[in-house]
Amino acid sequence: MFTPAKPFSFRWVASAAAGFGVAFGGLYWLTTLPRADHATIATRSGYACAFYCVLAVGVFCSGTALAYVGRIRKWSPKICRMAGLTFLLPFAVVFGTLGYPQSALVLLDQWAMGGMLAGLVCQKFVYPHVKSDELNAPEPPLTLFPK
Repeated sequence: MFTPAKPFSFRWVASAAAGFGVAFGGLYWLTTLPRADHATIATRSGYACAFYCVLAVGVFCSGTALAYVGRIRKWSPKICRMAGLTFLLPFAVVFGTLGYPQSALVLLDQWAMGGMLAGLVCQKFVYPHVKSDELNAPEPPLTLFPK
């Protein structure tokens, strides 16, 4: 498991922020490449692999930075899962300004993969022993006479 042995430190968050910055720059560079370079199947599949690998690095790094904030602010597991949706905000700003017609597909992909998985990484770092069954369980019914 990827949870750190010691509590999170500022160095952990700084390295996660640096990794997120590199991944953000890599995704920006990959989406601004000219489309004529992707003529063969090999270059298209290489582009897709590079895009998803850089996206995975960004998801992991943003999830660890969110886990640091989640531990400090004592977020619940459900809030940790929803915190991953903040991963979409910087990408929405950048890819919205590119002007490519593929930007909408990139944003949908960022939201589907990036936001949900960054929240999952955050939740697994803050609460490593909580299972998804416990998170998705229905709330107990309200009663007039609590025990």
